[in-house]
Amino acid sequence: MGNLWEYHITASFKIDDEFFDAFESEAIWEIVAREEILGQEAFRFEITHRYLSGTDSTVAIAQRWFTMREDRLLAVASRGDFRVPHSAQLFKVVQEDDANPWNITTLVFPLAVGQSWEFGADLPDIDSNYKVVEAREAQEVPAGEFETFRVVHLQEGPGTNSSTEQWFAAIGLIKMRFFSLGTQRRLN
Repeated sequence: MGNLWEYHITASFKIDDEFFDAFESEAIWEIVAREEILGQEAFRFEITHRYLSGTDSTVAIAQRWFTMREDRLLAVASRGDFRVPHSAQLFKVVQEDDANPWNITTLVFPLAVGQSWEFGADLPDIDSNYKVVEAREAQEVPAGEFETFRVVHLQEGPGTNSSTEQWFAAIGLIKMRFFSLGTQRRLN
């Protein structure tokens, strides 16, 4: 507990192969507790997302719970402000009487190039929802240079196609890029 990650986020839009920055923000993820939620022992992350520019210069606060089961890192639940963008793709609100933990498979260890798995969320209008480890590569971010695995999350369905690239190092998520219908968000 007490681990903390700070991210700088730039939302960009792609028009005719050219990117335009739309807004900047910063996010702080911190492990604040180990507790039981929906019948599982999990780590609770507090997320503070501060928008630095654009029309919505506000702060959003959310919580996310993760647990390990065998070789899988599972997202168990979430609560709070859902303006927190793409925070591990978690959108199930915690309900005290909910007997069914969400259990979204965020990662499967050990990571290896070519490995893939179902993401596990039943979402409306989504026919395909999976992750694949596409490459092992060095990435440089403001915190330094890291050896990473690039994990791509693909969602496809009628009128909905998106992909999220995430770069994981031994210390955790260091970079993320989201594409959907011509938009891109970068996190590092």
